[in-house]
Amino acid sequence: MLLITERPRLEQAIEFIQQGNGAQMDSPAFVRELKEWIRFNPAEALKKGDGLLGRCSGSPSAPGWLGPVLFGLAFRKDAENGKYSRQVRSSAALAVFVAEKEGPEGWIQVGRSFERMALQATVLGIRHAHVNMPIEVPEVRPGFADWLGIPGRRPDLVIRFGRAQPMPMSIRRPLDAVMVS
Repeated sequence: MLLITERPRLEQAIEFIQQGNGAQMDSPAFVRELKEWIRFNPAEALKKGDGLLGRCSGSPSAPGWLGPVLFGLAFRKDAENGKYSRQVRSSAALAVFVAEKEGPEGWIQVGRSFERMALQATVLGIRHAHVNMPIEVPEVRPGFADWLGIPGRRPDLVIRFGRAQPMPMSIRRPLDAVMVS
């Protein structure tokens, strides 16, 4: 895990986050998939049993028929980039997880490391959120890796963390509804 705490470095990280976010927002497929995963009110989240409650991304609760319309009107690159900038600036630090080895074994180790960090953070009342845009966009990832000082390697997760009020928990399906035997 690489820890970024210095304010000038966080400002530089914001540039990569905005690059990745901009590329994602320019992708109609990405925007369509995101819109499909947002649950615009708690009743919709409970009914579907998955997704991201819109309030977790700063959107007000809205009726199911109105939420997608508002999303189409309000979801804009400049606004989203501004939101992510404010969020990173209000965070204590960024944690970037990098696998020792490329491939599934390394990715599982990264997942385990993140899980331990996330659970301990929760115990300590520290909030965390993914800001993976610089690693999710193939054109941005190599420059981000170079900036991190790990040229040729693959950063796997970018997490911001700090003190904040808790957000609503995401709804999850019961284990027996998703396990295949």
